[in-house]
Amino acid sequence: MTKGRADAFIVMPSPMLFGEHRHIVELAADNRLPGMYQAREFVDAGGLMSYGANLDDLSGAAPRT
Repeated sequence: MTKGRADAFIVMPSPMLFGEHRHIVELAADNRLPGMYQAREFVDAGGLMSYGANLDDLSGAAPRT
């Protein structure tokens, strides 16, 4: 993405990518590349924004505070 001079990126839902959410957010920050993610966990790790279903609501888990 940096070689191609991307202006931003979107992470689509993927179990493989979700497992690496902290690393992906770190790479984005290191390269000053804004990203939009499918899950709140990316934002909790420092990502810019997320848009998608609330995983806690889907699973019936207690809400986070």
